[in-house]
Amino acid sequence: MTLAKMAKRAASPGKKQRKVREKRIRVALPVRFTSVASGESQHACTLNITKDGARIAGLKLVPEVDELVEVTRGTKKEIFRVVWAGEPGTRDEGQVGIVKQKKGHGKIIWEATALKPVKTEAPPELPKSKLPPEPEPGVLYVPRKQLIGIGVGLAVLVSLTLFLLLRTPPPKTPAPRKLVSVAGVNATIASQINDAQKWRLADAGDFDAESFAWVRDRGQTVSTRIVLGSVSGRDESGYVLAPIEGSNTPQARRIVLFADKQIRFDKTFARVASIALVPRANIAGVNWQGQLRAPEATTDGLLVIQEQRDPQSSVLLFVSGVRIVTLPPADFHAVPLH
Repeated sequence: MTLAKMAKRAASPGKKQRKVREKRIRVALPVRFTSVASGESQHACTLNITKDGARIAGLKLVPEVDELVEVTRGTKKEIFRVVWAGEPGTRDEGQVGIVKQKKGHGKIIWEATALKPVKTEAPPELPKSKLPPEPEPGVLYVPRKQLIGIGVGLAVLVSLTLFLLLRTPPPKTPAPRKLVSVAGVNATIASQINDAQKWRLADAGDFDAESFAWVRDRGQTVSTRIVLGSVSGRDESGYVLAPIEGSNTPQARRIVLFADKQIRFDKTFARVASIALVPRANIAGVNWQGQLRAPEATTDGLLVIQEQRDPQSSVLLFVSGVRIVTLPPADFHAVPLH
């Protein structure tokens, strides 16, 4: 081998250096989509899948980025992490991208069937069309199919003209719905809350007595008016809401956070035993489920406890830069509240 060929081979990248893009398969699979933090479950459908993740559509309650979710298909289930979420008002609204929590381990829940290659067959050849006979000199020849097409086109044109002439005027636009205020909540904020008439400001009696006492013994007073101190001086504020009497979900609690009189976070939890504030300086030392790494917090945190006797039934909510982060602590009893 010449020196020139040896130099050329050394300069070219080897096979191990080439990047291989993960293959995506477009397939619609019905799944059940459940939030690990809140336990809320909803039906959805895949748009495309890979061996370690998927793109999910049809979500009414869209989780936050980095939130853990459980996806169930038939009798199989898997834990995934949300890596992106579609922006509201865009074509991607209600969609999220997810990857396996333990990427590359085990079989994916749809690997046995959906990832099999699909066999395709070439379409059959169409018979060659016969040319019409040559017309006699001086005679205009119009094929029969063209005559039928012209007749159908004229009939459609006449029908459309009659429809435009006889149609009734469009109905008047209904007046905008008057939003019902929430007792004890700022009127500007209440006007932005969907189904405001079904909620009220929660009080001490809406929390679990055992969990309420646990928070009080650690030097905090549980308040349904939330203030999260911020490094920028622009504190995040919010409320804890409870459903009005007669609701089908009396244990549900709704947490709303806002800044500059604009709602930034609005989520309903199936159950909330109690809440507590976590100083911003203590968030970096929290141990998270799945050994997750939390971004730097720019506000204090709000610890939402769902079951007092279940150490993993909580979620810590805080602001990092311009987004709100929700992560599940490994044991909320070990989260420092001072």
